[in-house]
Amino acid sequence: MALINLKSGALVVWAGLSKKCKNIPNNHRAEYAINGNNMNAVKAILVTQSQVINSSDYQDFGDIARQFKTSKEIDQAISALNNAIANANEV
Repeated sequence: MALINLKSGALVVWAGLSKKCKNIPNNHRAEYAINGNNMNAVKAILVTQSQVINSSDYQDFGDIARQFKTSKEIDQAISALNNAIANANEV
């Protein structure tokens, strides 16, 4: 019921809970798609994930994973994230 009480109704429309949308969810009605911040959100998520497994400032999940002899996998993940960040920056 909380969804129906939203002032803007944006979540109700996105989730397809309004009569107008007839129970058909659609990502194109989501806030990021409407205001053009899709790529900004993607970039922020990728950078955050990279910091979680590859931070030079503190011990991170990558360091812990390396202690369990998974250096190859972590290096692959870091490389993939760096490539994804570079590709997102080109868009």
